[in-house]
Amino acid sequence: MAKIVSKVVHSHCNGLPIQAEIEDKIYKLIFLDIGLMNTICGLDWVKISQLKDSQLINEGVIAEQFIGQHLADLISNTVNRELTYWLREGKSNNAGVDYVLNIRGEIIPIEVKSNKSGSLKSLHQFMAEKNSPFAIRFDTNLPSLQHVSTTVNLKNKMTPVDYALYTLPLYLVERVQDLEYGDV
Repeated sequence: MAKIVSKVVHSHCNGLPIQAEIEDKIYKLIFLDIGLMNTICGLDWVKISQLKDSQLINEGVIAEQFIGQHLADLISNTVNRELTYWLREGKSNNAGVDYVLNIRGEIIPIEVKSNKSGSLKSLHQFMAEKNSPFAIRFDTNLPSLQHVSTTVNLKNKMTPVDYALYTLPLYLVERVQDLEYGDV
């Protein structure tokens, strides 16, 4: 009730509103503040700033928490205030997208990476299944818009996937609702 932690609920994301297909029993938690999260983990800024890159094993979680906190705040005054994510479970082909938002009537997946690279297999799978017009990746790269063309295994068939991918630095999360396909 104090909102120290908030639920990010799973949605099947088959249409709008995204919250119509949520499953309350499948969720992940985000803290109100990454400082609180780090304190609970026994870290403070002095300790974190003294660590080498290879020593901080939860930097991905910190980046995902940071983006989640800002996205939750961005949608806090909307009708559908629940922050959602997508998860597909299978025997050998699990997939998940960190967050999914409704941006101007479009279902937009959001992936968060803590550095400049990382696999986007789950994002490719989402795009193949949901046909969203574009996707967003937050990481440490400079802003860019690129065309992604790949293939994924969809229902035991190799399926081509083509989509636009915005790459934004983590600090530009507050501008996510300003994006439109075709912007650079």
